[in-house]
Amino acid sequence: AASYTFARIGQTARQAIREMRLFIHQLRPPVLEQEGLIGALDLRLAAVEGRSDLDVHLNAENDIALSTAQEAALYHIAKEALNNTLKHAGADSVSVNVFRQNQQIILEICDNGKGFNTHQENIGGMGLVNMKQRAEAMGGDLIIESSLGSGTRVIALLEIGRGE
Repeated sequence: AASYTFARIGQTARQAIREMRLFIHQLRPPVLEQEGLIGALDLRLAAVEGRSDLDVHLNAENDIALSTAQEAALYHIAKEALNNTLKHAGADSVSVNVFRQNQQIILEICDNGKGFNTHQENIGGMGLVNMKQRAEAMGGDLIIESSLGSGTRVIALLEIGRGE
């Protein structure tokens, strides 16, 4: 019983530290202008997720030409998805993939957390709504794939050259 209690205390402490790192990172201005989308994502993953006992992978094509507005939308979508992974998923692994397919840029954030029922009403707060609105404002789409026990996959699709 004592070992279970200590394990729970450790788990709670790690979660509190994750959220504190997240809050601190959110206070800093985005580094998007200096680093570009891939550099900003890499820095975010190193600063927050990489220090939170999460196995982190960033797979990205560096030569994708995006407008400033598209980069900002994708960065904020990724940030929100990563925030959800840290706060709610109970994941130990997350990957961020950015690649071009035909005339689309695809941002994909996948975790191996507990997942959720995407058909349930009132899932989450404004984060999911904000991600969808950001993608749609750029003429794109947001797809969320998840089910209980299978992790979550957030996919943002934007047409290259749209949303200038």
